[in-house]
Amino acid sequence: MISDYDKGVVTDALAERVLSECHRRNVPALVKPKTSRLFAYRGATAIVCNAKEAGFFVTRQLDDDESVAQAGRSLLAHFGCAAVVITRGAEGLSVFEDSAPAGFHVQATSREVSYARVGQAGVDHAVHGRQVFDVTGAGDTVLSVLALAIAARAPMRDSAMLANAGAGVVVGKLGTSTITPEELLAAVRDLR
Repeated sequence: MISDYDKGVVTDALAERVLSECHRRNVPALVKPKTSRLFAYRGATAIVCNAKEAGFFVTRQLDDDESVAQAGRSLLAHFGCAAVVITRGAEGLSVFEDSAPAGFHVQATSREVSYARVGQAGVDHAVHGRQVFDVTGAGDTVLSVLALAIAARAPMRDSAMLANAGAGVVVGKLGTSTITPEELLAAVRDLR
């Protein structure tokens, strides 16, 4: 798993070594790329990016489902990977696989709530989803939970649903947060 923050730690040479070793050992390689190294991540198992990054990669704004689908298919071809996951904030996430002609979408489990709601009466989560307080770390949570599920040999659809549920928990916390296994299990139970 590589989450490139474009700080100089992940070089083209390092990315190539990691991906080559993953291929040699038949280990899935998941990448959250930055624009300065787009060619270094070709051949990764999965690429995870947000809609703004995906739009930048394909040089157009992604403002509807069709533009996201076109970007997903373009990125699959560009990276030569098995899957592209595009996180879409309040819209959830969209997944495109090389083995399927059409992608699939996972609805968000959270909804944006302004800070003005803090301290007020609770919201019925069964009707409205979880409250969103801070989106910091949501993309990294998607990447890490997705990687964990894929490493456990879960199908991509199930992995994406778990990753989305994990991100839904993290955005419901103030500040940069993590998710525990118990919180992930509770979030999955809430989906039923």
